[in-house]
Amino acid sequence: MSVNRQLRTHLLLLLGLGLVYIATGIGLRDPWPSDEPRFALIAKDMVESGEWFFPRRGGELYPDKPPLFMWAQAIFYQLTGSLRIAALLPSLLAGLAVLVLIYDMGRRLWNPRVGLAAGLLLLVAPQFVLEARAGQLDAMVTAWIALGMYGFLRHLLLGPDRRWLLVGFAACGFGIITKGVGFLPLLVFLPFLFYRRRAPDHVAGGTGARDALTGVLVMLAAIGLWLIPMLLLVSGADDPAYAAYRDNILFKQTGERYVAPSHHFKPWWYFLVEVIPALWLPIFLLLPWLVPNWFRAIRENDGRIILLLGFVALTVLFFTLSPAKRGVYILPALPWCALAAAPWLEEILARRAVQRIGFIVSGVLGLTALAGAAFLTWFDPAYAQTLTERYAFDPTAALWLFFAGISLAIIVGILRRSGPLAYAATIGSLWIVLGLWVYPRLDAFKSGRALLERAESELATGQPLALVDWKEQTLLQAQRPAVNFGFLVPAEEQSRRAVAWLRQHPNGRILIRDRSLSPCFNRGEPVDLGTAHRRDWYLVGPDNINPDCG
Repeated sequence: MSVNRQLRTHLLLLLGLGLVYIATGIGLRDPWPSDEPRFALIAKDMVESGEWFFPRRGGELYPDKPPLFMWAQAIFYQLTGSLRIAALLPSLLAGLAVLVLIYDMGRRLWNPRVGLAAGLLLLVAPQFVLEARAGQLDAMVTAWIALGMYGFLRHLLLGPDRRWLLVGFAACGFGIITKGVGFLPLLVFLPFLFYRRRAPDHVAGGTGARDALTGVLVMLAAIGLWLIPMLLLVSGADDPAYAAYRDNILFKQTGERYVAPSHHFKPWWYFLVEVIPALWLPIFLLLPWLVPNWFRAIRENDGRIILLLGFVALTVLFFTLSPAKRGVYILPALPWCALAAAPWLEEILARRAVQRIGFIVSGVLGLTALAGAAFLTWFDPAYAQTLTERYAFDPTAALWLFFAGISLAIIVGILRRSGPLAYAATIGSLWIVLGLWVYPRLDAFKSGRALLERAESELATGQPLALVDWKEQTLLQAQRPAVNFGFLVPAEEQSRRAVAWLRQHPNGRILIRDRSLSPCFNRGEPVDLGTAHRRDWYLVGPDNINPDCG
C-alpha cells in the first residue's frame, strides 16, 4: 500500500469511527444542565441581539469565560438554524481535529501504525468521547491545546521548524480566549529542558530568546483579536457594568479562581483515584505493561516519551495544586497519554492477559445491564413504572438494548478472537444506544422542556410570563417571551422585583422555584408544576402575593 493511500485509509477509519462514537444522535436532544444550556443561551442571544463581544445570560453580562466557544456555537446556529445541532457541533469538530492531530504526530514521531493506534486508543477512552459529545467548551480548548502541542513537538522533536513553533504559540492564544488554561502546551518546554540536558546531541530544535519573544508576541496577538476590541469597547462605554465585566474576566476568572476558588473542592488525590481509573480506560488497565516500557524509554533518553509523559504529568500536577478540581480539567492530557502508550499497544494487546481483560470488562458491563433489565422486568416492575412516570422514559427497554448491544460486541470479539475488539465494540454500542435511544427519550426531562410544556398548558395565549430563581435551561426552553429579574441577583430580591412586575401586569404569571415562594408568594395555592432538576416548580399570580412583601 502506498504511503498516501495508507494515510487516507487510516484517516477515513479514524474519522468514520469518530463520527459513529461522537456524532451518533446529534440533533436529537436539547442542551442539558448544568453547563450546556448556559452556553447555548448565550449563543442564541448573540445571534438575536447582534452583540458578540459581551456575552449575556438573560440580559445579564456573563464574565466567567472568554467568548470563542460561544462564538462558534452562534455561527453554527446562524448557519443551521438549529440550536440542538449548533450546541454540539463545535465539540464534535474539535474531537475529530484532536484525532487527526494525534494520528499525524504519531506517524511522524514513529510510524503510521502507531498514529492509528493512538487515535483508536483515544477514541475508546470514555472521557474523550463524553466531552466531544457535550455542548461545553472543554473539547474545544483540548483541540487548541492539542494544536499547540503539535506545533511545539514539530519544532522540538522534528525540527527545528519555527513556523510550527509560532503555530503552537498562536494555538495557545486561541486556547486562552476559549478557556483560561489554553496556555498549557507551554508546559512541554520544562521536560524539553530536562531532555536537552540529558541528551544534548539528540535535540532537534531548541528555542532561543528571540524565538521565545516572537512566539509570545504571536500568542498575545491571537489573544488580542478578542481582548483589544473588548477593552476599547469597555473604555468607550463608560458603564460600570462593562468595567466590572472586564475586571472579572481578566482577574477573578483566571488566577483568583485557581488559587482561591469558591466551589468544586476535592482532595489532592482526586484525579489519581477517582478520575483516571474510570475515565482513562483502557489506558489505566494497561499500566502494568506500559510503565516498564516508559521507564526503559526514559532511561534510553527517548525524547518523544520524555516530552509526552512530562506534559501529561505536569498537566495533572497543575490542576492537582488547585483546591478546585473537576474531572474534565485533565482532559487535555489524555490525548498525549494515548500517544505515549501507542508504540507498545500492538504488542501489549497481543498478550493473553490483556485479551482476557477486554472480554472481562465487556462481560461485566453486559451482566450489569442484564441484571438491571431483569430486576426491573421481573422482580420490581412497580419501581420501573415509577421511573417511567418520573422521567417519561422506560429504563427497562434501554437496559435490554444495552445488553443486546454488548452481547453482539462480545460475539464479534469472540469470532475475531480479540478481547480488545470486544471492548471497543462494547463502548461503541453504548454510545450508539445512548445517542439514538436513551438521550432522545430522556430529553424532555433532562433539558427542562417538560417543565416549560407543563407551564405552557396552564397559560393563556399571550399571557405574560416571568421567571424567578431560574436556571439557564428554564429560559432557554421557554416557549414564549419570558421576563427575568437577573440571574446572579439573590432570589429574595428577584421575588420583590417580581411582585412589582405582577402589580403592573395583573394577568401575568411567575414561574418560580419552591425556595423562592416565601415570603413574597405564601398566600393561596400556587399551580404545582411538579419536579424538575431536583426542585419543585410553581406558577404564581397576583392572588399569591403577600401584601407585606416589597
